[in-house]
Parts: sequence; structure tokens; C-alpha cells
Amino acid sequence: MLKAYSPNLKDIVVIVLLFPAFFIFMYLDTINTPLSPDLFWKLPAILLVLVYMFVTDRRFRFPAYFIFGALLAVKQLLVLAPKGSYYIKAASMGSLDLIVPVLTLFLVRYVSYKKIGKYIFFLSSWIIISTIPYHLGLLKNQIADADVDYNLAKYGAAGRLFTGPFLNIHDAAITLSFALAGVLYYFTNTKNKLVKGWILLLSLVAFVGIYYTYVRTAMVMLLVGFIIQNFIGRGKSRVVKGLTVILLASSFLYIIYLNSPILQMRLNNTNAVGGQSLSEGSGRLVFWSTMIKLSFTHGPSTFLLGIGREGSMDYMKTQIGKRLFAHNGFLDILVSAGFIGLLLFFIFQKNLFKRVFKRSNINLLPSYRLVLVSFLMYWIAILFQSHQFFWVLIVLSFFVAQLEKEHKILGVYEIDDKHS
Repeated sequence: MLKAYSPNLKDIVVIVLLFPAFFIFMYLDTINTPLSPDLFWKLPAILLVLVYMFVTDRRFRFPAYFIFGALLAVKQLLVLAPKGSYYIKAASMGSLDLIVPVLTLFLVRYVSYKKIGKYIFFLSSWIIISTIPYHLGLLKNQIADADVDYNLAKYGAAGRLFTGPFLNIHDAAITLSFALAGVLYYFTNTKNKLVKGWILLLSLVAFVGIYYTYVRTAMVMLLVGFIIQNFIGRGKSRVVKGLTVILLASSFLYIIYLNSPILQMRLNNTNAVGGQSLSEGSGRLVFWSTMIKLSFTHGPSTFLLGIGREGSMDYMKTQIGKRLFAHNGFLDILVSAGFIGLLLFFIFQKNLFKRVFKRSNINLLPSYRLVLVSFLMYWIAILFQSHQFFWVLIVLSFFVAQLEKEHKILGVYEIDDKHS
């Protein structure tokens, strides 16, 4: 029998008290440090988890998604980088690709189902709360503030696009979208009105943060997530409620659109000074064609092995005058890790998806819809941005681990773990 986690007031107190400790790790991404946080603490942390699993599991039994996910991380280092220093970035990308296979398996084997649910609520809450000091103007993002493209002057307004404690506007919008899904999942899991109020308050903060990034990718993600959550496989009463909500929300958003020149220009990819900014939307076709040209016209070694993220950005600089990545996660993997890396990524994703979804009684699992929504949101993010967002990968690992636990508890298939 499933004993799902239900948030309570005591948990909210703990979330508030422990938030400063958590925020330290968020804040490290916003300051210029000699060594990237990816290598300073993210890679060591994930490697410690990996070593722990190897030491405690002498049988070395690992699912296919873990094996191919780990191989992808290793492949990120086996590239034809034009400069030795570029292998540091390759190591950073490899560390991020380790997160989902390693953390998911660790959670499944060593953390109980109820605690995973609790950690999802805590983590999602912390991610959203971390934006509040930036909304209030108490903190500034040193790295994002150095980016001239985030200045709203070109839209005829004062201020900057919102990034909060994230690397860029896309990281902020996409991560907040996943955190929003994480907290809303527990709205129906609690009967406490104060806890429901807390969830609604956090949801509002998340929506405000996403809105002020003006990132269209996140808007599409939220729309797809809302449709899946409220319409796919739902009964008539739920569909009617969903249609009512979407009608009211559409009316509200349309009013915002009519009264927000910045949003209008962002959606139409224009600006107040006349013209289009290649780095902000319609230029994706140019980015994609440039990266495809790099991969297919520079010899079999480049196609198969890749030249690393930094090398591909160098090439983009020579072609369009701006040092950018592809704004497509699939193409980023192709040019950075080669066709071999892209193939490993698809095999990893296929095995991960099959493990959590291809079951006859999937509808009995409370988390299946949450994970389905998160997968679709993630693939939209990949298609228009990237496949690597640190906190998204962390949250996604928790979502998948929770669903795997439900498979085990309901007897769908056996999972080798230490806790149920």
C-alpha cells in the first residue's frame, strides 16, 4: 500500500529554517569564481554518490539507463577539443550528464518512498524561494548582469530580464517551471488550508519569476504540462474544470499581453529600436544550420567524436559573429560529443522512459502523470534550449525515483533497493 508524503506546517517551518544553507549552493552560480561550481562541488558530490553505490553494491547490478547515462558522461571527455583548456568545460558537461543516472539510482536504492516525496516538496520550495531576494532587489546576479542582452532598454523600458540565482533567463524560466510542477503536485495531497496557501503563494512567486524572464520556451512547457495534467486520460468532470481554468487563465493572460509591450515584442521577436535580435528567438534556424554544417562538413572525426562545447561556440563566432551554442540540446550534443554521444543520449533516454512508463497498470501510479509532464517539458526545453540545467536534472531525478518506488510498492516489477 502506498503511503504518500503529505506536507504539513512543520515541514514549512523546516523549509524556512534550512533555506539559508541551501541558498549558498544556488548563490555560487551567480558569482565569478576561479573554478566553476560544476567542478567545485557538483562533480565531487555526484562522484561521491557514485563511489558509495559501487562500494555498497558488490554485485555491480545496474539498469540500462544508468549504464548508458554514465557512458554519455564519459563520452563528453572524449572529444577533439582545439584547446586543452576546453576539456574543463567538457568535464563540466560530463558531470551534469551523470546527475540523472547516478542520483535516480541512488534514490531508488537508498531513500524511502515517503522521504523522496518530502525532498521533492522541500527542493521545489527552496528553488522558488531563492528568487525572492532578487525580486526584492536585495541581491544581484553578477554573471547575468554582465550580459548586455538582458537590458530592457532595447524594449523601451528600464531594468533587466529576470534571472534570479540562475545562470541565464532560460535556466531561470525552465527550472522554475519544474519547481512549480513539484509544489503543485502536493496541492491535492494535503488537507491543511495553510499548507495549500503556502503552495499557492509559491506558485504565484514562480509564475511571476517565469513571466519576467519573458522566455517563450517556458510558456510552451507550462501550456503542454497544463494540457497533459488536466485533459489527457481525465474524466468528464475534470475536463470541464480544466476548460474553465484554461478559459479564465487565457483571458487573464490576454489582458496582460495587451498591457505589456515587452511581452508583445518578445513574442514577436522585435524590439523598440526596430529590428530583431539574433540571440533571442528567430535566430535559432541560423544557429541550427550552422551547427549542422559544422558536424557534417568537417570530416568523420568531428561528426563521430565532436569538438566540445567551447569548440562549437568558437565556430559559431566565426560564422555569425556571436559566440553562442546551438539553442537545441540535440545539436549541442552532436557537435560537442559527436554522433556517438548523441546516440548514447537517445539510448539513455529510451531506457529511462521505458523503465518508468511501459507498464500495463501505469494509471494506478500517483506520480506517472507528474513524470510524464516533466519528460515532455524537458524535451521541449531540449528542442529549443539545452539538455543541461543543473536543478532541473536534480528535480527530474527525484520525480523518476518516486515513480520507480511506486512501481515496486505496487508490485509492477522488482527494484533492488534498501528501503521501500
